[in-house]
Amino acid sequence: MKKLLFTTICLLLVSTMVMAQAKSSTTSKQTSKHRYGGIACGSDPILPTDGLAISDFVGTAGAGSPTYYLVHLKDGHSYSAEVYDSTDPTVTAGTAQLLLTSTTDCTTVLPTTDVVSLDPDLSNDFADRISWIQSGNVDAVLVLTNQDTSNFYSYTIRIVDTTLHNPRWSTFSGFSTQYALVNNTSAPISGTLTLIDSTGAQYAAPVTVPAGGESFETSGGLGVPANHFGFATFAFVGPAGAITADAYFINSNATVIVPSTLGPRNYQH
Repeated sequence: MKKLLFTTICLLLVSTMVMAQAKSSTTSKQTSKHRYGGIACGSDPILPTDGLAISDFVGTAGAGSPTYYLVHLKDGHSYSAEVYDSTDPTVTAGTAQLLLTSTTDCTTVLPTTDVVSLDPDLSNDFADRISWIQSGNVDAVLVLTNQDTSNFYSYTIRIVDTTLHNPRWSTFSGFSTQYALVNNTSAPISGTLTLIDSTGAQYAAPVTVPAGGESFETSGGLGVPANHFGFATFAFVGPAGAITADAYFINSNATVIVPSTLGPRNYQH
């Protein structure tokens, strides 16, 4: 009888330890799913520009509480940063506000365009989206300010390098390269098409793609001379996925057409 009692106690102790370890492991896994932004300027973690969406929270200070993320930005690239509440459907007051600021003080606002209502539309109570074409290689701080007075702080945030890349264009042997840009939104999209020569020379032109429409551009229209080759980019102000594009080489009498790609680099990740 005593042996049975001892065995039972041992089993209970082992079961309790196993459950405690499982709970600890679960808590650890749940915690590892969150990557929290900085709560003070200068303490901000890096937010990658590859479109990775993370779940985070503003904090417990209530409306007006800022959260800070460090972002590495590249010259000539375009970006779209967005935030939205993916957990609470009952937010009735306040909103989210995204700002791109200088790393020196997190208050000097850098130029961006609000595109929250462009397709896909995020214009609800707790959401925001901004976009811009970067000038110069810089580090900046993406600041999220919580204007929600309902004490809901969870959100999803991401930043996407929306630059489209064309690995090859050519004007050899009488060929030219043509680009087709389709606007998938209900608003005009402005951007810059840049052809970079193998010698380092650049040929750039502003492009506005009409709402729900298409724009065609050619290497000849950008002033590229014959017998040159290189790669190209298209940077634009708008949400990720706003532009669908392609490219192709075509000879002078259109008897030979060779397709090429013009798409986002992040689809490789």
